[in-house]
Amino acid sequence: MLLMNALRQSFAEEFKAHADDIQRQGDEVREELALAKAQADHQDRELQEKERELASGHRRKLSSFISGTKVDIETIKESQLQRDLRHSRQQRQLLLDKLSSYDHLSPFREARKKRHCSTAEWIFSTSEFNRWNDATASSLLWCCGKIGSGKTILTFLWVTYLIDELCTQCCDDDIRKSLRNLPKDLEETFNRALSRIVSRGRARIVQRIFPWVAAAKENLTLNELREAISTDIGQPYSKPEKLVNGIERIVAWCENLLQVDEERQTVQFAHGTIYDFITGKCSKPQLANFHVDLEGADHHAGEICITYLHLNDFKTTLARRPQPIRPPVPTEIAQTALGRRGRIAQSTLRFMGFDSNHCSSNVKVDVIGTLASYKRADANQTLGKFQLGHPLLSRTALQAASGGGHWEVVDRLLAAGANINAGPANYKGRTALQAASEGGHVEVVEQLLAAGANINAEPAYCEGRTALQAASGNGHLEVVKRLLAARANINAEPAENFGRTALQAASERGYLGAVKLLLAAKANINAAPGNWSGRTALQAASGGGHLEVVERLLAAGANINTGPADYEGPTALQAALEGGRLDVVERLKRAGAE
Repeated sequence: MLLMNALRQSFAEEFKAHADDIQRQGDEVREELALAKAQADHQDRELQEKERELASGHRRKLSSFISGTKVDIETIKESQLQRDLRHSRQQRQLLLDKLSSYDHLSPFREARKKRHCSTAEWIFSTSEFNRWNDATASSLLWCCGKIGSGKTILTFLWVTYLIDELCTQCCDDDIRKSLRNLPKDLEETFNRALSRIVSRGRARIVQRIFPWVAAAKENLTLNELREAISTDIGQPYSKPEKLVNGIERIVAWCENLLQVDEERQTVQFAHGTIYDFITGKCSKPQLANFHVDLEGADHHAGEICITYLHLNDFKTTLARRPQPIRPPVPTEIAQTALGRRGRIAQSTLRFMGFDSNHCSSNVKVDVIGTLASYKRADANQTLGKFQLGHPLLSRTALQAASGGGHWEVVDRLLAAGANINAGPANYKGRTALQAASEGGHVEVVEQLLAAGANINAEPAYCEGRTALQAASGNGHLEVVKRLLAARANINAEPAENFGRTALQAASERGYLGAVKLLLAAKANINAAPGNWSGRTALQAASGGGHLEVVERLLAAGANINTGPADYEGPTALQAALEGGRLDVVERLKRAGAE
């Protein structure tokens, strides 16, 4: 046994190194096999990934091809449908043309041109409308009247705004709620339209459009309006990149408050009541920026026009103009018109105060009047028309400087002997003191009064004003106080045409402070109106829709049923109705207006 163990141990020790070597080589073989397997697995995964990518690419191409084919098929179908519809409309129109030769489009356009302001405003004064407007339960308003009275315009205008209100709702439940809360009057309707403009992010562009539409003397075309709202004051040159895009969508931007004439492409408010609303007082502070101050809008438009005329784009053209020709003096005009050498010309010039060799500096001659009325029997009327067409000729230098408030120029002219009481022109003329008072230039008024200006000079024949009437009509309280202190005639007669007393002028423009001041100074509250288009104080305030002034005049005892002026004059109630002032109409009716 011992021998066997010794032999086994000797054998194991002799082959141990070989066995270990074999074991090590076996481990290396197993590791190489594992590595080879791992490499094979990795290659398989890479191949599978590449196959998946290729398959995905093929699927995307196939899907894109199929979708493109579908779009092409849909486009072809849509084009075919449009072509069929167009052909159907053409066939229908052709059939209608053959059935009737009546041209409906031309009368429609002519009717649009004949539309007048204040169309349909008569309805607001009817008892049926007031009952419907004040009703708390659901009710129906039935409009009836003669052809051309404005039923269709008013109805469709109002219904359009109500439908616009409903279309802004998101679901049926919101529509039902909106139907139960429809606007009760036009002001609320217009306010909701402005609110929709704000909610849709169009407030900025609309607030730039409204002042131009309201202040323009003639309706602007779309292109004119586009350039106007795209120009900034002081802009040195034109900037096409600032021009508003899509101006043809202006009606949608303004929620149908504006309309575009299809034929002339001009922009205007859809109805006179919208103009009154936009230029009137704002009832909601958050919408105040939409309302237009006409005086401010007119000033802004003037600055934009000056900016446009001074753009660098025009400078080259202006620089190439020839030197201006010296304007001829009146003697040269007369010589050219009557003949330089004839005895008639020489005698005419001598009659005007000019000598062919020298001009007498001591003779003051009305050259303008002589030239304007030459060989005319109606000399005064001709001179008035001449001055009306050439306003610079209708004012003296002192009158022009006083109206502009240039006290230094006034001082120089007075020192040089200017006639301080030169009469006004027949049409809208002003003496120096009247012009300064109208402009509210207190310093110039003081200057002229100290120099002896006639405080009660007669007003011009047409649209004339005394100094106190001019200051009152423009709300210049400091000037009114100074003139009253200087004993201005507070009840001076109004001008023959379009004249106003001081109280009538202040009432017409709605200057409550001036009205109170004049009433306290014993102004005649029931002074008769001027002959042509005159107004009493109450008639003037009613026509302007100035409810506070109306209340003050009624409280002071104004005669509510005074008859109208001889020519083109309304009563107080008629004036309020013509202006569409429902609140004033209601107040006058409560006070017993007939």
